[in-house]
Amino acid sequence: MNLLLFRILCRLVTAGSRKHVVYTCPIPTGQKIFASNHPSNIDPAYFYHLMDDPVLMIMNWGMDIPIIGPIMRGCGFIPVGKDRHAAYSAALNALLSGRNVYICPEGKLSGPDAKAQTGAARLAIQTGFPIIPVGVRHEGRVYSIPVGNGRFIKYMPFGETHIKFGNRMYVYGKGAHFMTKQLMGGIARLSE
Repeated sequence: MNLLLFRILCRLVTAGSRKHVVYTCPIPTGQKIFASNHPSNIDPAYFYHLMDDPVLMIMNWGMDIPIIGPIMRGCGFIPVGKDRHAAYSAALNALLSGRNVYICPEGKLSGPDAKAQTGAARLAIQTGFPIIPVGVRHEGRVYSIPVGNGRFIKYMPFGETHIKFGNRMYVYGKGAHFMTKQLMGGIARLSE
């Protein structure tokens, strides 16, 4: 029931934006790690109905948002807080149990001070599953919606949203930091 509610919610919050989705190659079958930039708080809503029931990793405080938080928790989303090891373990378990995982490597909204973490690359190294880089670009007015506790959601409900899926990346024989740098370069190019 929670999955159905979240799919409906995703459709509603993204309905006003004209979506332009590009796949540079077919998405491979089997488990994979989707990794994207994060220009707005509702980016996961776009991906949820473009992907095959992914496990989303979100900031811990997102689980506290009224109505939305309990639905996300019921969908099996992975909260990312101070205990990043627990979040990594949950993502690894999701992959090994047959699900796809969606990660924003920067761990917060994209911006000049955002620094990518190595979680996506480490998951790919540990499992052998590919990373699918995704670039997101929104064009339109930005709204900030209060969600309690002094927090706001950066939301672009209208305008255009460009989502571009890149070629799969494997990390055989490469280190996590090197692969993360390559990944973020690919995401940046896809989001242009």
